[in-house]
Amino acid sequence: MVDEIPGVEAGESASSRRPGRASGVQSSETGRSEAIGACIEALVEELGAFASEDRALERFLCELRKVDPGRDRRDGWEQAKRPAPGSLDRALSDIPPEWKLGDAVSSVLPLLDWHLVFNSEEIDPHLQTNLTMASLAVQRDGLDSQSLFAGLFLLAPHTSYPLHSHTAPEVYYCVSGRLTLQHGIDGKPFPLLPAEYSITPSERLHALRTDDGPVLLIYIWLQGAKSENWWWAQEPDGSWKRSAWQWQSDGRWVRIGCEVVDADTMRKGSSQYRGGG
Repeated sequence: MVDEIPGVEAGESASSRRPGRASGVQSSETGRSEAIGACIEALVEELGAFASEDRALERFLCELRKVDPGRDRRDGWEQAKRPAPGSLDRALSDIPPEWKLGDAVSSVLPLLDWHLVFNSEEIDPHLQTNLTMASLAVQRDGLDSQSLFAGLFLLAPHTSYPLHSHTAPEVYYCVSGRLTLQHGIDGKPFPLLPAEYSITPSERLHALRTDDGPVLLIYIWLQGAKSENWWWAQEPDGSWKRSAWQWQSDGRWVRIGCEVVDADTMRKGSSQYRGGG
């Protein structure tokens, strides 16, 4: 087990749903595909209920509906496989009971491979250990083009994922725990609770934080999920710099550049900015 180290468009709230908890784990590849399919089906059902009021979800739902759970799920992180993180059992116990999606997640979790989100000697090891992921689906437009990445994202207690941005728009759907999200450099932090979602538009600056408990999310990324990930940091003089990290085929992240944040980039980092995808 990995030791647990302590330490907008804002998303609309979703109504919780509570059908009965599934039991039993299937270990065959067929069983895994069926479990993944049930999880994606439940996710589409829940997000679809909100799409009539939030049309931004349609892009994500369109790609999710194309997913074939029996096809190749490789997302490129196989080199970084590791045992399930230590905080997973607690996250599982915190899933609300009698909830269709929660039951589907509970059933599929033992069948998935976990890996570090970030694998680099240059990244704080505390942060690396506290951010783990497991892939559910990769939807491909072509042989080398991925249009969707979906999976589970586990954040250990007392974790701060700093302000960052990327070209891929994303959805977070909370399965258990309480996440604090911030959208924009000047955005007001807001909570994300089970059966609630958040949409992060392309290039929107955002940060994530957990408190005393772990948080389990479903993530959905569209388009270039392995393009640059820009991390922002404020200097002692009040100015801002950002560093570009890029995923490598061997599972590592490499810092490929650093720059001072200019006025235009700062404007795009505002919570009021409405550009991007």
